[in-house]
Amino acid sequence: NGETWAQKKASAQAMTGQFAESLKKNAVATAKKNVKRGAEFFDQLQPALKTEVFSVFSSWDARNAGAVAPFELAKNMELMGFMATADRVADNLIRLVDDDGSGLLTWRKCRSLFMLATAARPMDERRRDLEAFFSRINKGSPRFATVFEIAKALPFQIRDEDLATLMYVYFGRVKPSVSRSEFVEWIEAIEMSEILAKRER
Repeated sequence: NGETWAQKKASAQAMTGQFAESLKKNAVATAKKNVKRGAEFFDQLQPALKTEVFSVFSSWDARNAGAVAPFELAKNMELMGFMATADRVADNLIRLVDDDGSGLLTWRKCRSLFMLATAARPMDERRRDLEAFFSRINKGSPRFATVFEIAKALPFQIRDEDLATLMYVYFGRVKPSVSRSEFVEWIEAIEMSEILAKRER
């Protein structure tokens, strides 16, 4: 019986190892598809918007190492409101595009991740995320957020006046504050490059 139990234990350990390796291979294969799909979306963006995406990556790459480690991404997730789950969210996001198994978020992976999180996602999912983000903004009013409050809450640095200018370009008038629906509408317009198109006309 001792030998049988030991053999079963060894067999179970071997199967567990094989299963884990199989899962890893599948994850890498999926990540390769995600990176390719995201890159195709990214290539369709206008140059100015590509620069904006890169500026976000650069702000995450605080060490200027060309890659963002999970703990660095987790810190940015905390700034976005994922206090209790930041580490898990960061690991899961990187895993989506970790086609080389390094566990790091390079620029090539990051741009694909951005596209998968925006252009490749169903509109209703993106809208729910945007509404949740608006709810987490530290606002003086429950229904409206000022330009200053939005600029402070965004996960990248932007001056109040620059944000106000972007809103003016889209709404066609000065907007010192926006409602949740206006905020969602405006961000969706940015994702679809509508603001950039207006600025080029």
